[in-house]
Amino acid sequence: MIKAPLPYGNLKRSGTRGNEPFKTISYYLCSKSSQSRRLMDGIRGHWLIENSLHWVKDVIYEEDISPQKSGFAPKNLSLLKTWVLTLLRAHGFDSIKAAISEAMQRGLGEAARSWGFPP
Repeated sequence: MIKAPLPYGNLKRSGTRGNEPFKTISYYLCSKSSQSRRLMDGIRGHWLIENSLHWVKDVIYEEDISPQKSGFAPKNLSLLKTWVLTLLRAHGFDSIKAAISEAMQRGLGEAARSWGFPP
């Protein structure tokens, strides 16, 4: 039985997706008031990873609808995709979609050489 209200935190998000504005509020409960700050730091850290890595893998690479569902294939492909994202970001690409588009237009080999990758 809960005798007193539990401390909580909330996270407000707003922005646009496509051309549509959005607003969301997520609520989180803590068991102790001293954990509130730690909880919010953890939530921010989670969303930083989600937005910078998982979103790209889900939306650009369509990882969630990948036909590879069994064995080591899903983990191996995910690792390879993360490695490619890391390389592209290390070479100055903020937009992975733009990097992929450039590679498709110029040919992967030529694009990779122009980005400084060895032949």
